[in-house]
Amino acid sequence: YEKWLSTKHSKAFDLLKGDEQKNPKCLGCHTTGYGKDAKAKPEQLHGVQCEACHGPGSKYKKKKTMENREAAVKAGLVVPTEETCKKCHNKNSPNYKEFNFKEYYKKIEHRKAAK
Repeated sequence: YEKWLSTKHSKAFDLLKGDEQKNPKCLGCHTTGYGKDAKAKPEQLHGVQCEACHGPGSKYKKKKTMENREAAVKAGLVVPTEETCKKCHNKNSPNYKEFNFKEYYKKIEHRKAAK
């Protein structure tokens, strides 16, 4: 969580100005779960949170499952790939900059070492 807070992903919604904060074309990448959970309050969706890249945590959230990477993946944990990132980091973005997966992944990598 602390690592996430230090990334631009955690502040993605805050980068949107004025009407962009209501624009579905922007919200799909600057929030988590926009348009998918009618029960969620807008402030709960802000930023690119864990589930945006790793899939619904309800599938693998049990502590015992999370302590075993193989079990977590089997239960539904998504291990992000370049294609995962390019769902948002692509030329459809009005602020697109060349996306180098290996370079940017280092900035957000947060896998804990095996015990």
